[in-house]
Amino acid sequence: MPPLTIHRMLKAMVRRLAVLACALTAANSATAQVLMPPVTAHGVTCTGMICGGLLNVFIGQIPEPLPGEAALEDIDMDQFCAELRQGRPPGPGGSVCRASNPPLVPGSPGFVSNGCGDGSIYSTIAQEVAGWGLDGYQGDLNHPFPGISFLPACVAHDYCYGSATTPQLRCDSDFGQELAEICRPAIAFQSECQAISARFVSAVAMLGHDAFSESLRAKTCALWAQDMTENGCDDQ
Repeated sequence: MPPLTIHRMLKAMVRRLAVLACALTAANSATAQVLMPPVTAHGVTCTGMICGGLLNVFIGQIPEPLPGEAALEDIDMDQFCAELRQGRPPGPGGSVCRASNPPLVPGSPGFVSNGCGDGSIYSTIAQEVAGWGLDGYQGDLNHPFPGISFLPACVAHDYCYGSATTPQLRCDSDFGQELAEICRPAIAFQSECQAISARFVSAVAMLGHDAFSESLRAKTCALWAQDMTENGCDDQ
């Protein structure tokens, strides 16, 4: 096999390994940074780390121009799209990530927070609190006491999980502090309000890992889909 052909094969292999490493890291790490400041170079625009990692590899392999030759301005987009397509991350819930149908994440049009939850965490807390017989409890975790709403704190917590920029521990800590502040005006039900607040904090600490990881997978998929679309890459 000619040396030039072997060299090109090795370069292609390096690119594939780099983008695969970015995809696996972003999809599987609970603290991975999947979002980066948008960057545009050599005709490519990237917002997600999968695209950005691949772009860095491509830039690093652009040959220096020979004396008298013009520098290469743009990257071969067909080749770049093919490599980016191979870096497709998993979608949320084990689904296939599609550029044509990205998941809704905080910041994307149509995203709606579920407030203080409608899944396992919410059900667990609601069942426990209902059996406590708290004075003044209205039977709604979003609005547990007259004039008290946990909804803003829960919405902010959803956005923090979905931001892909803040570790889970920081999201949960901020959530607890905001709930405590919300309870301060509940003078008539202070201890009851703080009891529910504390249960929320312990619940997200013990049960929130899966939700946080799922949010990262959704964000990774959404960013990959955005980069595919913005660079005109077909999702074949």
